[in-house]
Formats: sequence, C-alpha cells, structure tokens
Amino acid sequence: MIHQVISVPPVKNYLNTCSEDGIIWYFESCEMNTTDIYRTLWQMKMNHWFEDCQGFIFGRSKGLSPIENFTLEDALRSGLEDLNVPVVYDVDLGHLPPQLTFINGAYAACSVKEGKGIIKQKLI
Repeated sequence: MIHQVISVPPVKNYLNTCSEDGIIWYFESCEMNTTDIYRTLWQMKMNHWFEDCQGFIFGRSKGLSPIENFTLEDALRSGLEDLNVPVVYDVDLGHLPPQLTFINGAYAACSVKEGKGIIKQKLI
C-alpha cells in the first residue's frame, strides 16, 4: 500500500500557532540598506510569512541608508502597503540606544499617536 505524506510547511506551522490573534512583526537591521530591506520583505511576503499579520514595527539603525532616491519609507510602502496594516518605524529597538528589548512570542499591543507610541508586552 502506498501512502502519500502531506507535510505542512514550517512557515505555516509557525503561523498556525498565532493565527487566532495574528502577529505584529518587528524588525531591526544593523547594516541593511533600503533595497536590502525591500527585497527581504518581498521574499518573506511571497513565502506567506505575513498571513494573519496585524502590523509591523521597525527599529532605528545607522545602516538604513537610501540607495539613490529609494528611502526606507519607499521600501516599506513598496513592500507592505498592499497588506493594509499599520507600519511603525524609527522605534527605539535595535542597534541605537536606548535599545529596548522585545520578547519573541510575547503577546503585545501597540498604539501610536502624533509620533509617540506605546508597546505593551505580556507573557502567559
């Protein structure tokens, strides 16, 4: 007897653990430029990492230099606009002080108003 093995891809397995609440993705980059950021976001989106995404947070970095006239804002808009979720950037996480710590897998809520934001994380 022949059995077909159908496996769930690792990306889908990961997303299934968060599908009820969705995911707020956070990123920081030490040395990527704006086109690197765009290509990374595009590749992740094409591989379905952003299903059930509730928003994005990007930390500050010295490495986010524009390539010609392609800025970070251009990279984020081009890579994420069609997802129709909030995108927050220039957040105090990453390689520049005060380098706040985010906890992978924590439950979080994020709010932004007039250029200031609050992120609350909790573990259960």
